[in-house]
Amino acid sequence: MILYLLITMAAVFVACIGSCAEDSVLAGRAEESWCRGGGVTRPAFGTRAWSLEKVSYFALFLILLVPAVLRQACGNDYMRYVEFFHLASVGAYVPTEPGFNLFVTLIYRMTGYENYLLVFGIFAFATIALFLAAIRQQAQSFAWSFFLFMMFGYYFQSYNTVRYYFALAIALFALRFFMERQYLPFILAILFAATFHKSVLCVLVLYPLARHSFRKYQAALLVVAGGLFLVFHRQVMQVIVKLYPSYEGTDILAAGGQVSPGNILKCLLVLGLFLVCAKETMDSGTRTAQKEPTESAAQTAHAQTGAAANMAAGQAGSRHLLQSMKRMSQAACELPLRMRFYLNASLLSLYIYVFAWFVPEVSRIAYYLMITQIFFIPELLLGIPKEREKRRRLLIVLTASAAIVMFLAFLAKAGDSRIRILPYRTFLFHELPATPSRSIH
Repeated sequence: MILYLLITMAAVFVACIGSCAEDSVLAGRAEESWCRGGGVTRPAFGTRAWSLEKVSYFALFLILLVPAVLRQACGNDYMRYVEFFHLASVGAYVPTEPGFNLFVTLIYRMTGYENYLLVFGIFAFATIALFLAAIRQQAQSFAWSFFLFMMFGYYFQSYNTVRYYFALAIALFALRFFMERQYLPFILAILFAATFHKSVLCVLVLYPLARHSFRKYQAALLVVAGGLFLVFHRQVMQVIVKLYPSYEGTDILAAGGQVSPGNILKCLLVLGLFLVCAKETMDSGTRTAQKEPTESAAQTAHAQTGAAANMAAGQAGSRHLLQSMKRMSQAACELPLRMRFYLNASLLSLYIYVFAWFVPEVSRIAYYLMITQIFFIPELLLGIPKEREKRRRLLIVLTASAAIVMFLAFLAKAGDSRIRILPYRTFLFHELPATPSRSIH
């Protein structure tokens, strides 16, 4: 655990150095409010800040890559993957996707032996590179989004199910194409990722849903559909097993699904943060809208005398207040596409965890949506107006504290059989146990 804490602290520190030229979260120097959309600043080419950023990002990549490449028998499915590598390389049946099988076969034939370490290393290299590239291209604040990426456990969880996290990294990277309506490269990227883990195909449905502006009756229909899912969960599971025959008769299917209180709580906290930040933005708008009418009313009251003047000023103030409240309500409903997508992604994640909890490994679907929270949270905090600086600082401290608590809770259970990334083992000091096929000793 100490090693993982050191890796995390070093990575976050270097990420902060690398993003020193971006808008500072603590200083609150966001270019635009989240209600209007924000921008990501970059240092000019050839400047000292540009050089510092490039060196820092390279150092950050190495900090994450080295422990991922050196690990051995670290992860609950590490030995299972070594077995899959062997079976795929000899042409035997494996329940993995064709792109994965072809990749493993090519590596084994090129090296002349079952070089499983190289396969894991290439997956780690590609996964980390894609995650970092996605964060750098899409995050309002690289340091803040990377901090959440580490605190939510996505990096260390990539030590397990390497196919899935490679597909997740591709989906996150391809999200930029989807948001920019470049559908061809988006679809091609998802189809390529599906050759390694077919669960990624769900984003072809989930991402358009997340971008949709739901009406009240549509939201009600979704809730009714979720209730039907719970009532007919056995029939739903039969359909899922037909789609994923490799799960039939496995321990995962026998164990069944279970409620994920941690992920449900995370979704609720993010949605609560959205409501608080929206209120702060609207409150600031109210004060700005009221400032000029209030001064005008004060001058009128000073120039006039008697009860009639006071009544007129009061009526004018009430009228301006009602108009301001109406404008604020409209602004709150008119979220930009990006923010509406992030908000709906958290809502759909909560929906999945509540109404599809009985599905084994349901997080493999929900994570395609939940991971966008690493972009959503910083934009919410950056979008709080400067007039609410003290409240912004308080929310930043509370959010960072909650994220750290979640990370420590994750590390506390990292040695469980369902995760098993603790204790950390490396091929430098540990031997690989024999696989069931005894192809590797």
